[in-house]
Amino acid sequence: MKTTSTNTPLITFALIGAAGYAAPKHLAAIKELGGKVIAVSDPNDNLEVLDNYFPDCEYFKSTFELEKFLKEHPVDYGVICSPSFLHTDHIEMMVQSGCDVICESPLVITTKEYERVQKAGIGVSYTRNATQN
Repeated sequence: MKTTSTNTPLITFALIGAAGYAAPKHLAAIKELGGKVIAVSDPNDNLEVLDNYFPDCEYFKSTFELEKFLKEHPVDYGVICSPSFLHTDHIEMMVQSGCDVICESPLVITTKEYERVQKAGIGVSYTRNATQN
């Protein structure tokens, strides 16, 4: 894990859904707590919001590009702020990339999606959490 100049652990994040209502709240909380967003994905360019919090983060228009980036640059947490019908796919992608997940509510819409989220953690060597706030 990387450390800050004060030798405390630097917690890194990737965020999906930067153009939505909830993203600025998450970005502000991450910054206030001393974390760092290193990558963001959103099909809608919302760079002015990102520049207010993490101007040096990588920006991707597609989650496929983000997924490739995360293979080379792992993060501690994936933050899901995308539309609800995309949550399950994004949770699975983040868990497969090796990070824990923080997801805007609702976590999922259907019981079938809930089962997919539960299965996303199977086969990893340690516990993964899907947290709904």
